Amino acid sequence: MMPITSLHRMPLIIALVLCALLATDAVAAPSRAFLRLDKNNDGKLAGAELNTSPAGLIKAIDTNGDGVITAKEDERYFSSRNRTPPRAVVATKKSTHAYADNDNPRQTVDVYQPLSRKSPNLPLLIFIHGGGWRSGSKDSGVRHLSDYVGSGKYVGASIGYRLTGEAQWPSQIHDCKAAIRYLKANAATFGIDVDKIAVFGTSAGGHLSCMVAVSGNAPELEGKIGQHLKQSSSVTCGISYFGPTNFLRLNDYPGRMNHNAANSPESLLIGKPIQLDKSATQKANPESYVDKDDPPMLFIHGTDDPVVAYNQSVLLSNRLKPLGVSGEIISVQGGGHGGFKNPKIKELERMFFEVHLHGARHKIESQTVSN
Repeated sequence: MMPITSLHRMPLIIALVLCALLATDAVAAPSRAFLRLDKNNDGKLAGAELNTSPAGLIKAIDTNGDGVITAKEDERYFSSRNRTPPRAVVATKKSTHAYADNDNPRQTVDVYQPLSRKSPNLPLLIFIHGGGWRSGSKDSGVRHLSDYVGSGKYVGASIGYRLTGEAQWPSQIHDCKAAIRYLKANAATFGIDVDKIAVFGTSAGGHLSCMVAVSGNAPELEGKIGQHLKQSSSVTCGISYFGPTNFLRLNDYPGRMNHNAANSPESLLIGKPIQLDKSATQKANPESYVDKDDPPMLFIHGTDDPVVAYNQSVLLSNRLKPLGVSGEIISVQGGGHGGFKNPKIKELERMFFEVHLHGARHKIESQTVSN
């Protein structure tokens, strides 16, 4: 939140609204305010983009004092003020592991194990962070995993992967699959049931979760990272929170950004404007890998999402269902790009995991819920 010294200079109502806008998005990085202010989508805020922001807040975020706020500075500032309360992590222990046999901190995975287990071998929940493939961190996974792991019913993992400033597609999916293979190869160490693995993520992490789910039998996406190339990277089920599924149709509806632009997150991921090389772009679309052997998926998406249009979840769901694969959609009425408040959404997430990893009899159907 903004320092109190900055708040006292403006009317209370304006201050409260501004604090709400600047709070870290519960499910994505960088913050919603950063994405809103980044008019040219270049991953930084400068000049006129900062005119409406209080000087005290700018100074607090701009750690190197160069007058420019980068996505990394924004993420670091707000994540430090929105950490999971200690209560949520008391019942877990965390360890970090390099899955690529190098010292790249991005190619590591955090494993969260319960201090008290319901069973020696537990289902595994894998979280993949968002951030437009150009920012974000596996550290955000603790917010999504702690309650599950603390219950003693799951092991959790949060995958780090190379961002577009370091590597382009398909490096990101190669990293995710290498991490999954590493976790499976070390299942006995972590107490994991390798037949019960779920993957879920937000925004860009939702895209990567979709890719992991639908490409379990796509050898061309496995890559050659790590020592465990004979392990399968397939999973039992997956959840995508507002993840893109067809880059070439991201501009179907007007939104906050032009996804076809050369500096869009998708174009930076591919390495060129996505519409100029449709063949390369198709290889990064989950839609391209759908088949009847894919695991069940759940899509959770705001109907008014200004960043990744709601129809992106509909597109992939409509490809899965004719093949007999479950692809239900939880439509968040009036919801944007994350920040959902309705506790029913997390409850439906929990029920989905219980059905596919614990054999529960809940009925998960497409439905519309309030934001």
